[in-house]
Amino acid sequence: VEVTWQPLDDELFADDGNPSAGDWWQAQAGVKVASAPLARRHLTGRWGGVWAYAGKDPNIVDERGNYFGAYAGIGYEADLSPCFTTGPELSAMLMVHEDGDVVVVPQFNWHFIWSF
Repeated sequence: VEVTWQPLDDELFADDGNPSAGDWWQAQAGVKVASAPLARRHLTGRWGGVWAYAGKDPNIVDERGNYFGAYAGIGYEADLSPCFTTGPELSAMLMVHEDGDVVVVPQFNWHFIWSF
């Protein structure tokens, strides 16, 4: 299970003519596989279900509101301690807006994972 909050927008770094988007909330539940789970560094694959909420003036998606769908991603992680892991991931989400529109959302994120 993973929860993401994105308060920053690309308009802070590069003006592409789109309005600044509002917050993006996202929750994913799925499966993670690792190339070498006991090694300190490993490649990962993730897939599962996703819910997202686009607020204010969204620009990666056209409409604000709730989105539901599936995701798949690949990444790289490094264990910094027995409880803390970090690394990048590239994923794609196939989602349906609450009014029925279908969208594909690419996403690059950096994980900071704390485990018990």
